[in-house]
Amino acid sequence: KYTGQSIVNPIATIEAVRMMLDNLGESDAADHIEAAIAATLSAGETRTKDMGGTSSTIDMGSAVVAAMRESASRTERLNYEQSEGRRRRLRGDRTASR
Repeated sequence: KYTGQSIVNPIATIEAVRMMLDNLGESDAADHIEAAIAATLSAGETRTKDMGGTSSTIDMGSAVVAAMRESASRTERLNYEQSEGRRRRLRGDRTASR
């Protein structure tokens, strides 16, 4: 019925993958996906037809991926900043406390 129309909301499929990862013990990955879905839906910028919007299946999937990438970038920055702070403290660098 919807083949080739790109109007189906992919969140249920993405959520199924999240549940599978959680069941396999990959809770960090599952949590990352869950947070990306929540961020995408709460932003409200991307809405498929079933949500009263005009975004395509690809638009919604891409928005979730973008949220995952943004979250990963923030996590990487935070990890880098924390590791730099630890290195400075170990060296006795006074700028670490600033």
